[in-house]
Parts: sequence; C-alpha cells; structure tokens
Amino acid sequence: MDESGPGGVFIDRGMQLRIPEITLSIGPDGQPQLSTVTPELAYDLWPLWLRIAIDHQHMARAARTRLEAITGTHDARHGRALQDETTAGMVSISAAMFAIDAFYGAVLARIDVPPPKGKRSQRYAIIAETLKRAFTMTQKSSNAIRNRLQEAFRIRDMSVHPTGQFRQPMLHPVMHVGVAMPHVAFRVENAEAAVHMAISLIEQCSKVPKARHKDLVRWCEGIPGTIEELKQLRNAEPESQASVSDPP
Repeated sequence: MDESGPGGVFIDRGMQLRIPEITLSIGPDGQPQLSTVTPELAYDLWPLWLRIAIDHQHMARAARTRLEAITGTHDARHGRALQDETTAGMVSISAAMFAIDAFYGAVLARIDVPPPKGKRSQRYAIIAETLKRAFTMTQKSSNAIRNRLQEAFRIRDMSVHPTGQFRQPMLHPVMHVGVAMPHVAFRVENAEAAVHMAISLIEQCSKVPKARHKDLVRWCEGIPGTIEELKQLRNAEPESQASVSDPP
C-alpha cells in the first residue's frame, strides 16, 4: 500500500477485507510488540461482468425491436439495426461467460483442492470440474453444467477467437434471408440465454457449497442479495436505445 497518501483503506461494495495473522512478541525491553498489520483485499468481478451482460442484452433487445418495426424492402435501415443487435449480443454473451470465469476464479481461491490438471483441457471443462469439487451436485447435474458451458463458450469463442473464414449464409429469424453467421450466433435470443444461464448457475451453486470448504461457505452467504439485484436489473424494462449507427 502506498504510504505517501492518506492513511486507511477504502472498502467498496463487493470487496472483502482480510487481516493476515498477527503475532505478539516480547521485545528486548520486556514490552509487548505487535507485528505490522497489512490488510489484504479481494474484489469479485463476476457481478460487474453480469451487469455489463445485462445492459447489452437490453441493447440487443432494443435493436431487435427496431428491426422488427422496419417495413419495406431490405435496405440500410435493416443493416444498422442488425449490426446493433449483433454488436450488443456479442458483448452480452462474452460478458456472461467472463462472469462465469470470474466466479470460477473466486471459488478456486476459496477451496482447499488444487485446480484440475491437463494442459489440453478446455476452459469450460476446467470450470465444470472445479464447480463439481466445490459444490454439492449429482453427476447428472455436473454433466449438464459441462454441456451447457461447452455450448456457451463455443459461441463466445466466435467473438474472442474469430477465424475470418468464409461460411455459408444462415437464415435470420426476423429478416428471413441469409445473413453472415455472427448475425445469427450473436442474436438477442442467445444473449438472453447466456445471461440467464450465468445467473442461474451462480445462484444454484452458491446455495450448496460443500461444508468442508469453510471460506467458500462464508463467501456464498453474501451472494443471494447480489443475485436478486441482478435479476431485477435483467427483468427491468430497458430504456429506449438509439442506434449507435443512426445520426441524431
């Protein structure tokens, strides 16, 4: 901590404070001496990523509403609305997966088991295995989580690791014409599904931490309030969103 500025530590919402072990000794003069106390902070990023995902989910829905309202021959208006939906959906899906990844990191720091081994393991598989070790679940539930994560990360990877390859056009559900693959992969329905999955996964896991992971149990006690706020944000009526492409 920088000692040149004001003293103390600012604790914001979502932070956890930990005071490392303090030792007491007797000095040469016979007086008791305390070890230097340096606080440690941890900050959960998964709620922030979910807020980003929810905000852009609403933006994607607003763009879809504009697209559905456009009449007449397909023209630049359709292109702007389609691009806005794709952009917002891409951010929403990626942010939802980043939230799950951040949740995994927070869980891993609070359990007394090593991370899964295997350099070739996919990220979704490592996350699924860690959640299985940290939370009480059946093998059936574990397999279902693994499968859902695999599909969600597959879509996310289309934006994080794009190939730039040529592909056959895909039918758009509203325009009923062939469009480029990203316009279908990052459509609003997939964004909403990704956000729902991330919130549901974190909520359900946080209810059943294994008792032997005491730090994890204590940490999970503070999650329900955050989940409820995120649900309210997700279910709120989004404000009207202007196109990022349309001129004022």
